[in-house]
Amino acid sequence: MKDSKEFKTEKLVEYFTNKRRVDVTDKNYEAAIKLDKMINLYNQEIDTLSKYYQMTLIFKKAIDFSKEYKFLKEFLNNSSVYYLDVYVEEIRIFLNKVERGLSKETLKDLLVLQKNRYFEDYTYAEYFVNQYIDYNDSPYLRDFLSYCGINENDFLRFTNIIFELNEDLYNKYVEKYNNNKLIRKSETLKKVSNIKEGITTGYTNDGDKFDNVEFFVNLPFDDLDSSREIIDDFGFKKMSTLDKRLKTIFEEIYPESVKDVMTYIYSNNLLYANPSKISEKDIMSVTYINNDKPLSDDDKRKIIEYMKERNISFLPKAFNVVKDKYLQEGLNKTSGTVLKK
Repeated sequence: MKDSKEFKTEKLVEYFTNKRRVDVTDKNYEAAIKLDKMINLYNQEIDTLSKYYQMTLIFKKAIDFSKEYKFLKEFLNNSSVYYLDVYVEEIRIFLNKVERGLSKETLKDLLVLQKNRYFEDYTYAEYFVNQYIDYNDSPYLRDFLSYCGINENDFLRFTNIIFELNEDLYNKYVEKYNNNKLIRKSETLKKVSNIKEGITTGYTNDGDKFDNVEFFVNLPFDDLDSSREIIDDFGFKKMSTLDKRLKTIFEEIYPESVKDVMTYIYSNNLLYANPSKISEKDIMSVTYINNDKPLSDDDKRKIIEYMKERNISFLPKAFNVVKDKYLQEGLNKTSGTVLKK
């Protein structure tokens, strides 16, 4: 009759070598299932602290793990047992090494991370931070969050988790963040320069004749979120409304042009407080009257297409100035063609 050690060894080997599906509810395979989980964790390419924590959910200490599988030493003449024992030894060494390196402060940090569910949420954090690194459609966090369907607080929590648990990935995140910041600053400087030059000379630095449409083409932000990022990028004082935030930017970059720029904006009623955006659906559903006739759906689609092509924000005033120009003289597209009514 087989003793308990021999029986446990047999079941362990059977679990790892048998091709048929094992009944995971069978208590005879409990030790094998735990070892399988430990081996999978050991082979994962995740940071040491996160790996250690997840292992401690299976075995609290290295000594507990060692005791569970010490019986394997008696059956090393079996090649399958030897293979498993090698893994047991490597995992034991890993656990001991981590535990010896854990100071009281580190242990305290570990408990805080555990309490804050950092390890539990690590998979989500890793996924969304990698998504941020790979996202190239816009340098604005607002657009990335909209693309992923998550809120800013959750994303900031995810970056904190990565900061604590994955130094390499966090460094890649910082590199991407800094690159996006440079892009935002560069675009902002170019756009405010175009507005200043357009109001002063009648033409932007790009050679486009300046008018209300070109103002919206060069408006560096269109809501509080995007303006907040830009204001933070430059370290400027954060005012409460969009018009005041734009004024702050000109005060810092082109102080000599502030009066002329703000006079132009207010006299044309182009930007005020914090306007809400409109959607394509809103535009298509609203009736716009021109010379006692409603604007056709085809006209609306042409205006929408133009605003998208020139990256004009869907603000109510922006739509109206584009619509008015379209009806009066047509719209010059970037391709050089003209959209006529």
